[in-house]
Amino acid sequence: MMGNPTIAGGTVFLLLASAAVPQAGAVEVLHAPDAIRACLCLDQAVTTLSAELNQESEAYDNQRKALATLESLANTARQQMDPANQAQREALGRLLDERDAAAERFAVETTPHYNAIVGRYNDAADAFNRECGNKAYDWSVLQQVQSTLSCPSTPRRQSSHRRATGNDS
Repeated sequence: MMGNPTIAGGTVFLLLASAAVPQAGAVEVLHAPDAIRACLCLDQAVTTLSAELNQESEAYDNQRKALATLESLANTARQQMDPANQAQREALGRLLDERDAAAERFAVETTPHYNAIVGRYNDAADAFNRECGNKAYDWSVLQQVQSTLSCPSTPRRQSSHRRATGNDS
């Protein structure tokens, strides 16, 4: 059963033995502390960016839904408006201005900001997969590295709400 994946509690464990014969597609075991540290830091960056992406994805979806709501309200108001009623025409004009401003913000600010975060996450995930995918860590070296692990911080961009309003609420 050596070298075969074993499932325990929903997690896949690879049983490795020092006498195991390397097989095609076998997992490379990292022994160098610097290599293990680099992989742990890449993993930490992916985790941080994943959390940021999830948060910004929710903000992006909320803004997209708000724009769709304004579009729907404008269509309904246009269909129900009495062209002879000056107040209704003015109300529709204000609603269309609000919709147009929201569409502009969504196109110029929200979408590029969200796309940049997706790009940063994808770049980090690609780097991790390229450098650390299909690699395992020497357990004793891993424990030493983890006890002193210090990774450069992953730069976070301001959320779209903080950029737009200048506050964190």
